[in-house]
Amino acid sequence: LLIIHNVKHSLACSMANTVNNGHCVSKAEVNPQLTFCKDLIHEYVCVPEFQSLWPEWKVSEKDFKLNWEFIRNVEDRFLKETDGETVNLKFSDNAKCLNAYKEF
Repeated sequence: LLIIHNVKHSLACSMANTVNNGHCVSKAEVNPQLTFCKDLIHEYVCVPEFQSLWPEWKVSEKDFKLNWEFIRNVEDRFLKETDGETVNLKFSDNAKCLNAYKEF
């Protein structure tokens, strides 16, 4: 008779646009670690496997980095739109477009 306690099962998943694999975790498991992406995760998310070369690269750090990149890109785009560098206004007068970019 074999009894196994506290074994956590997760499904393997493929990371988009990479050769790396991850494991599928529920929204409830990952949400406490998130601030920026919290509202964008639906049921499950593919989380990269632990990498010994980057032991501090965790879900919360990636969430912070995505937030920082989003802010930087949107601010850059706003500057281009308000300085007249582009006539193709996307963010400065379209909240739906801005939200769609965040979800991308």
